[in-house]
Amino acid sequence: CAIQANYMAADNPLEVSSRDGIKAGTRIAVVRGFNYGFHYTTLMEEGRLQPIWVSTESQSLNMLVKHRVDTVILAAETADYLIGQQGLGKRIVKAFDNETHGVYIAFSKKYPNVEYYIRKFDEGMGKIIANGQYQKILQDFTY
Repeated sequence: CAIQANYMAADNPLEVSSRDGIKAGTRIAVVRGFNYGFHYTTLMEEGRLQPIWVSTESQSLNMLVKHRVDTVILAAETADYLIGQQGLGKRIVKAFDNETHGVYIAFSKKYPNVEYYIRKFDEGMGKIIANGQYQKILQDFTY
C-alpha cells in the first residue's frame, strides 16, 4: 500500500484536516507528467486548487518552504526521504493523508517465459514477507 499525503510549510498551515476542506485558490505544486488522481482533478476543476507546474518533487518542496505554493502532494515514503535529504524536517509537515492505493508490478505478455518470471516473483515476495525481510527493507528505506 502506498499513501499519498498533502504537505504544508510548518509556518504556513493549511488549517484543514482533509482535502474536502481545501479552500478556493489554494496553490499546489504539480510535477509535470505525474498523475494525482480523480480527487485532485475534481478540486482543480472546482477552482479550489490552482496548479503551479514544477519539474521535480524536490522543486515542489523548495517552493513550499518559500511560500510560493500552499501545499504539495507526495507519496509519504518519498516525502520522508526528500524532506530528510534536504534538511527540511522542521520546516515541512504533513497536513493530512490524501489517498491510499496499491503498488503494482507489470509484466509484458510478450516477454519470453513471462509466466515463469511471474511465478518466481510471487515466490520471492512470499519468502521475504514470511521471513520478515520485506518489512526490514521498508524500515531501512523509510525515514
